[in-house]
Amino acid sequence: MQNVFAKQDLDPGQIALIAAEKSRSNYAFRIDMGDTDTAVQSTVTITIAAPGVVTWTNHGLQDGTPLKLQTTGALPTGLTAGVIYYVKYVNANTFNLAATPGGTAITTTGSQSGTHTAIKIAQRFFIALVASAQEAGGQANTIRNLNATLEINSNIVGLG
Repeated sequence: MQNVFAKQDLDPGQIALIAAEKSRSNYAFRIDMGDTDTAVQSTVTITIAAPGVVTWTNHGLQDGTPLKLQTTGALPTGLTAGVIYYVKYVNANTFNLAATPGGTAITTTGSQSGTHTAIKIAQRFFIALVASAQEAGGQANTIRNLNATLEINSNIVGLG
């Protein structure tokens, strides 16, 4: 698999990719295509609280499950439509949201309106050996790129 990225010197993923190339070890990579699993979504309610509580009856989600929110109105302050959040499991019908897996639950403030929908994000993982991660470009009128070649060492595994 060959990938070309616009080079971002402070991007943690690119830093890790370059480090992986130097080690010659296998690493798990997550490809986040922003895909959603539209079969796993529901209208939800969200409290204004510290932390905010999302209610989704019989949600079946596990701690760390990524999801996005949509709304026909306005979400409470602290949450933004289209941003990936992570479930902090509370019980079968409610959960909190965090900005990072295992992170601190988000406090919601302000007011809200409309109908809110939570949509579970599909994740795909695979194992690969980084064969190369070379910089290219950067001449006049070109972007500096990171060209990476990954040697796939497993099947792609869908989670969620």
